[in-house]
Amino acid sequence: MQNPQMIASRIKQLAKDNNISIGRLCKECGLGVNYINQMSNKTSVSREKIEIIANYFSVSVEYLLGEPQNNNQMIELPILGEVSAGYGKYADNEIIGTQYVPLNWLSGNEPHVLLRVKGDSMIPKFEEGDLALVRCQESVDSGSYAVALIDGDNGVIKRVVYGSNWIELQSLNHMYSPRRFEDEDVTRVRIFGLVRKIIKDTDTH
Repeated sequence: MQNPQMIASRIKQLAKDNNISIGRLCKECGLGVNYINQMSNKTSVSREKIEIIANYFSVSVEYLLGEPQNNNQMIELPILGEVSAGYGKYADNEIIGTQYVPLNWLSGNEPHVLLRVKGDSMIPKFEEGDLALVRCQESVDSGSYAVALIDGDNGVIKRVVYGSNWIELQSLNHMYSPRRFEDEDVTRVRIFGLVRKIIKDTDTH
């Protein structure tokens, strides 16, 4: 059974540890401005929204929900240097290696891959050389970090935000402007998968 008060407390502590205001956290996760502050009054919390917050802080959903975590079981995943096809598809020549990760980092029945981060458009959260754990899926919630392809070019990690007739790909580095696609141009964007966790060079477990 969920404990929303405990979940809210853990989220607030993570925000404090990372020097992030609750308002900023809600905005960057695509949540209502009072969502976290009102969480303690709820009887249950959306697991999908908890997953967005977990991804934001690079922690497991199980940690936020207070569920048991078993890090003993490992699974080997391919590391991709780039992505040039939609929804979880990739060519053998895009695989640059493999790495074992804890099985409890994975969720759902969809395949997972690791993608090597390139460039500086998503710093400081995503740095060049990091590995992004990606769950392959063709759509994500607004406010999620995802691997997106534009016009079939190599996939890039962006924050994906939806409107009534548009999709916007946002960078965390303010030197890069958001890219908005409206009306029929929305079809130029394809989602490869949802970024569930960022693995730093020192984060091997």
